[in-house]
Amino acid sequence: MDPNKTLTNIRAILTEMDRTRTREEFTSLADELTWMVKDLDKWLTTGGFVPTAWSHEFTHSPTDEITTSERTTYG
Repeated sequence: MDPNKTLTNIRAILTEMDRTRTREEFTSLADELTWMVKDLDKWLTTGGFVPTAWSHEFTHSPTDEITTSERTTYG
């Protein structure tokens, strides 16, 4: 589990959900988002480290745009 990659994917999906035009696509993205959030929650709950973007040492803006090409899909 890479919490940094998972958070990047979560943010990308949220961006895609804002742009989606069909209910089917939105539902598919919502399903994928659900799995990622569950995975990240499990990771954090069992003592895993937080994503870098959530640490006080992070130097970039949390609103930095994530492109679809930066996201990997869960399958």
